[in-house]
Amino acid sequence: APPPKPAAAAPLPEPATAWRIQSEWIVGSNAGGSPENDSWVSNDQFQLHPAADGGETDFKIVLRQELPAGVTPESTPPLCFFVVDATDERRKRRVIDPKKGDPFHLIKVSGTRTRVELKARLSLPRAQLPYLLVPCTTQPDVGARYTLEVTSDRPFVLAGPLPLKLGDAGLARPFTPVPPLPRSSAGALAAARRDAEDESGDGEPVVRAPARGKGGNARGGDAAAAP
Repeated sequence: APPPKPAAAAPLPEPATAWRIQSEWIVGSNAGGSPENDSWVSNDQFQLHPAADGGETDFKIVLRQELPAGVTPESTPPLCFFVVDATDERRKRRVIDPKKGDPFHLIKVSGTRTRVELKARLSLPRAQLPYLLVPCTTQPDVGARYTLEVTSDRPFVLAGPLPLKLGDAGLARPFTPVPPLPRSSAGALAAARRDAEDESGDGEPVVRAPARGKGGNARGGDAAAAP
């Protein structure tokens, strides 16, 4: 008998300028930690499609976690997220196991100092294959609810978590950001300084995607993934 055909993928939603995801890291399921941990591939993975009209799309990414009752920010691992650059058709699905030759290129985009709300900016060019956006904590097996918000001044698509099957709407929903309240010049200057510190992450407020490579390891190197 012929092998069964793979399930049809869900069609992409209409582009929007702001997307929100509300989900949860569950211990033993999708709380895989950062790429420093072998379990990182178990994290939720979301397709990120930059604007279709050419050029780079500038994104602002905000990741927040809801701390469980009795848990203080000082006692929980910091937040982080990363973007996987597709290198073959399988990236339309998700990273499965880089140690078995599943090719990918890791783009590090966030710092690891913030424990409750992490902000960063990222510019990505349009590509034939989507990027994967992966929110996580720095350590594995840390359970918490989280909210991921991605905005841009150009329409784009965020979908997932993968794999998305036909009829599965996923968790990404368009939303309307609330404009900030007017502030005095002194207050606005102080807020701008705080935002710059928040968005600096690992010292680079805006991260440009590197040229596409043939593959990478879990720390973003250019070597092929270990077999």
